[in-house]
Amino acid sequence: MARLTPAFSSNRSVRQYTEEYYLRLGAAYRARSANGGAFVAGLLEWKAKTAGLWSHLRFGPLHTETRGGRYILEIPVYLSELHPSEVRVELYADAKGGHPVVQQEMTRGNALLGSTGAYFYLASVLANRPVTDYTPRIVPAKEGVFVPLESIEILWQR
Repeated sequence: MARLTPAFSSNRSVRQYTEEYYLRLGAAYRARSANGGAFVAGLLEWKAKTAGLWSHLRFGPLHTETRGGRYILEIPVYLSELHPSEVRVELYADAKGGHPVVQQEMTRGNALLGSTGAYFYLASVLANRPVTDYTPRIVPAKEGVFVPLESIEILWQR
């Protein structure tokens, strides 16, 4: 009983919830209510724009190669009229075969010549699991927004 009480006590639960959730959400509320709620107006505009353009996003073919014990993955991403700062392109892999979940932001590279709003995105990961475990995806991104709670769009490469 003495060993279990610290892990299952209400004191620990209240402290953990306060540190992990309540303080962060309180700060978010203060930021959103400042200046007469100007952030919320911008948030609603961003959500409407993102939702309206989401169906226009697409991926080109994924290129992979193995170099020095790492996979190098490169993919063209067509963002339509969304600015690169309004999305996050990630490389994702489920927990599988004893490997943890991977959720790594891909790096935006050069713009695709002859295309508007299209860029190459790159990522490098250890080649310690099959390359087929990894899938690029696009999720909405905006400072101060809780994704996926406030914006549920997601586009998977496959």
